Amino acid sequence: MRCRLLCSGLCCTVLFGSFAQRGTSAGNPMCSFISFPYIRDGGMTSFLATTLPAALHDTTRRIALTPGRLEPLGTRDPTQAVWGQLVRLQAVRGGMADTLAARLGAGDSAAAVVRWAFDSMCSPVPIHAMLEPGELDYFIGALRPPAAWIEGHPTLDVSPMSQCLMWCIYPHVNPAYVRQDASPSYRGSDSTNMLDVVDFASFYETLPTAGEWNKDGCRRAVERVQAWSENHNALSYRYPVASTIRDLADMCGRLSKRVNND
Repeated sequence: MRCRLLCSGLCCTVLFGSFAQRGTSAGNPMCSFISFPYIRDGGMTSFLATTLPAALHDTTRRIALTPGRLEPLGTRDPTQAVWGQLVRLQAVRGGMADTLAARLGAGDSAAAVVRWAFDSMCSPVPIHAMLEPGELDYFIGALRPPAAWIEGHPTLDVSPMSQCLMWCIYPHVNPAYVRQDASPSYRGSDSTNMLDVVDFASFYETLPTAGEWNKDGCRRAVERVQAWSENHNALSYRYPVASTIRDLADMCGRLSKRVNND
């Protein structure tokens, strides 16, 4: 077994990999993750974008697992193609947001998204299936340096290695998460029990960064998320508002207790 650890500030994602089984899926049972999805990494790039039908051939043989840092794809079959999907940006936040916003303001709204899974060796492999054209999605991932952009388009690598494991492409969320968070009024329709994409983008920006997550800052962070819920009362029952507030409050309480006991 091998372990890979990615950290940003106080937020880490741990990937445990076993060599016992072959497979190629984001949900590879031999690759398990410990992540903290409620701690937002300000270095990651997120954007609201509409998916387009165009697929772009990626010849860089690189992946950004953390913002701005490229890693080679290793010994994976060099003949296997990597494809990105063209998207049309509407709003950008996080790492290099100013650069992308300037391009957007100049009329260039095209970007590329490359989706990744893991094989049985817990090495990244591309997901070739394209998202349905015309979707409005919220993407969270690591933006590549400009030299590795596909055909000159800003390129976002979206992989399970990132801390946003549950929400890398919202609203593409495991239905089990939604149902676990369902309010008493839940009637079985996931779409009506989730924040829509625009509201999720607003909610996501209230989450604390790693730099805020300390004994004193975590309380203010929880209060900020609670304030969003109170100001959007009609949405407070929708996924992932309630579970986020509950888990953040619990994490903050544990942090404060641990610091006080030290």
